[in-house]
Amino acid sequence: DQAEQADQADQAGHPRSGGQRLLVRAGKDPLTPMSAERSLSVRHDGVFGTNAGNMLFYTAAWRTLLAEGVELVADGYATERQRPRRAVARIGDGFDRFVIPLANAFRPSFVPQLDRLTEVIRRLDVPVSVLGVGAQFRFREGIDSAPDDLRTSVRAFVAAVLDRSPSIGVRGEFTREFLLDLGFGDDQIDVIGCPSLYGFGRLAGFQGAPGAIAPKSGLDERSALAVTYSPYLRDIGPFVAQVTQEFPNSFVVPQTVEALALMLEGRPTRYAAKTDLPESPEHGLYRADRMRFFVDATTWIDGLRDRDLVVGTRIHGTIAGLLAGVPSILIAHDSRTRELAEFHAIPHRSKGALRKVDVARWYERADFDAFTARHPANVATFRAFLERHGLAHTLGEERPRFDRELAATTLAEPVRVNPDPRRPRSRVLARLLTRR
Repeated sequence: DQAEQADQADQAGHPRSGGQRLLVRAGKDPLTPMSAERSLSVRHDGVFGTNAGNMLFYTAAWRTLLAEGVELVADGYATERQRPRRAVARIGDGFDRFVIPLANAFRPSFVPQLDRLTEVIRRLDVPVSVLGVGAQFRFREGIDSAPDDLRTSVRAFVAAVLDRSPSIGVRGEFTREFLLDLGFGDDQIDVIGCPSLYGFGRLAGFQGAPGAIAPKSGLDERSALAVTYSPYLRDIGPFVAQVTQEFPNSFVVPQTVEALALMLEGRPTRYAAKTDLPESPEHGLYRADRMRFFVDATTWIDGLRDRDLVVGTRIHGTIAGLLAGVPSILIAHDSRTRELAEFHAIPHRSKGALRKVDVARWYERADFDAFTARHPANVATFRAFLERHGLAHTLGEERPRFDRELAATTLAEPVRVNPDPRRPRSRVLARLLTRR
């Protein structure tokens, strides 16, 4: 995997570039082609860290930081899984900085990984930059609902980062308030939003002008939608069923590694009992080939460009639509999704909308100009953050290095359903699915 390749390169005396050599927390180098099967089987949670949405922000960070003379290496998530001593030795011997794009890392289920990252960071002698970390609580919970063990872990992590960094980049005001409550100073916290919305800004072609993401006069039964969904939500099944029935030209975009295994090999996911959701090979959307899974961020964005609307509960699924220049509406169902929607002025509905679905009405009432109007100021904020950290970047470049290298690369096609049970299963994937 990526971590093993990086270790081998270090041991072989990997030549250092004239600029900086940065280790980036990422599932893989986004410019390295990898089949869907390999993307799934490389680790128990694939190159995605269980959720394909992670690709969007680490790819955006990669595109932003891949300046001339800079070398980027993906850690393959090994830094938070290896013994700290090994990770520290590797980073200290071969890298000038550790860059950590994060999402909703301040949540109870991520505490073990956060603690391991903290232990690594404490032992480092190189600078550390954290991009876009956020807190996650239930929709109506405040910062006072954070359990003590989460508070302890977050306080330790942020303190370790600030010992090696001028500031920490957080997703929004909710996370900022959480860190202030933990005792950190306002001058140590930069509210930057999600890096995924900056690394691909040029691709969407919007520069803050009204109408840059322009909805049509309305939706009808011929409209082409992409529907995102979080299978663990209570009311999500009826939502997916209603929207896909009302709009026959729609498809769903699942994001879990289990859904990818379902699409590749027909293995039902843990949510298969929710019969309204396409989580088993018996579901009508599966049988009708109305599912798409993207194993690279750039193909994901490209795969949405012909849609009339992207709608659903996945924040990065929504962002992928916006980056494609497509009207997109999020259903914010917890603090992390609401925080990003508010910071970036992403059109959104509250969690209760799942119980009263009227997509055509949401579309007519959505304010897409607010998002595009706010975007330039948010990019400027992110630029200032990068420069405060001394990071070279490609923001504002017409054709950055990432795009030039991407043009010479052929990435995997979007995954579509192959319902043929006679299809032979690869040995690697069969072992992986057996472990699940």
